Amino acid sequence: MKKLLKFTLCGAWLFFAFAVMAQNAEDILKNALEQSGKINFSAKMENPFPYRTIQAIILPYAPNWKYYQKYDGELLFRLEMYTPENKLQEIYWKNASGIYGSDNDGFYAQIVDVPYLWMPALLRAKIPPAEWEACSYNVTETTYEELPCYEVTTFFPDDEDLMRKLSGDEDFWYKNKRDSYLENRTFIRKFIIDRNTGLILARHHYNKNGKEIFALSLKEINYQADLPDSLFASPQNITKKYIRRQMFAADVLNKTWVDPEQIKAEQSMLNTRNMLIGAITTISVLLAIVLLIKFIKR
Repeated sequence: MKKLLKFTLCGAWLFFAFAVMAQNAEDILKNALEQSGKINFSAKMENPFPYRTIQAIILPYAPNWKYYQKYDGELLFRLEMYTPENKLQEIYWKNASGIYGSDNDGFYAQIVDVPYLWMPALLRAKIPPAEWEACSYNVTETTYEELPCYEVTTFFPDDEDLMRKLSGDEDFWYKNKRDSYLENRTFIRKFIIDRNTGLILARHHYNKNGKEIFALSLKEINYQADLPDSLFASPQNITKKYIRRQMFAADVLNKTWVDPEQIKAEQSMLNTRNMLIGAITTISVLLAIVLLIKFIKR
């Protein structure tokens, strides 16, 4: 009887401990998602887009980013994009009056849409309410970039009816798209959160099979209480206005840029052409010698 009582009490304590841990994890994540947009800092990032995209073929590629965020009642942010040689190539920033871009060489533009500028904000993107309620939560302590952190993990249940409901599709369409849906749907989210500030430093999403389908992280985080207003100020001399970043980059940044992969391809074609010319020349000389020998023998 005593053993049964001890076992029951132990089970109840474990259940309570896990329930408290799950609640703490949920509270930590909720607070981080709310507070991460109100913290002043700068950090380095890797360009999350792969090099060999259609856009990268015709535009300069900047693999190294530096992001600035300032909150003083309104959210201001700035993105600097650097070449592989770590040369500053382009800058974008947002303030209350709009979005601006510069080539760091005296050209300033106002731009309606710069998708890259919003990428860092995906670290704090909210989880849809229906998913939030359905998920279970776990938290552990870890270290990231030499900072004490929480690692909060959310788990979406393996519930077919719930997945179909959240897809928004009728049964027929859901069944037809189910495999693609499961391949691209997030089932596990992992957040790395600074224990001292609540800033989300990294975020990873995984599908049903555990494949990573999204990843974003900050490096070399520098908390700065007073980022200069000049980093986010509207330029005085706007040269031109654009609808999209691609138009700005193609017009301004692409003037002297040559895709290194294109150079390799052209060099390869040139080498092949020279080899063919050499082979044709050699064959022509040999044929001429044969014909000359036949002519002499006559």
